[in-house]
Amino acid sequence: MPWSVLRCHAVMQESPLAVRGRVGFAEASAMPIEWRMRIVTLAERKATEAARRARAVDGMRGALSAYARAHGGWFLLYGSAARGGRRYHSDVDVLLDFPQAKQAAAWRFVEAVCGEQGLEADIMPVSWCHARFMDHIRPDIVVLG
Repeated sequence: MPWSVLRCHAVMQESPLAVRGRVGFAEASAMPIEWRMRIVTLAERKATEAARRARAVDGMRGALSAYARAHGGWFLLYGSAARGGRRYHSDVDVLLDFPQAKQAAAWRFVEAVCGEQGLEADIMPVSWCHARFMDHIRPDIVVLG
């Protein structure tokens, strides 16, 4: 594989000798390629992102629960956020079950918490949901609040 292609798909790392300051960059560049770089595959990047998203959702649960208790409502997680089967492109599916007067603030809170974690949120009030949809997601719902 040409160097330019490898370089595009690699994370550059200095050799152990260069890190210790025993050799300069020119000498380190002449060392075997295995000492200078590690190729990160697409599968590894996807797995890393899926794990990051899983940790982020797990970390958000406490904040969502505390907010819901303090404001007299519930957040309902469903989909991959509730099942734990998150992927590298998974969003956070959240239903809001709050009094009408507090619904907009709860929506903004979810957006803010997800934004801080670098997650996309799919938010919808329970009042907007059809009975068939609720029946479909009911087995996966995790109630926070």
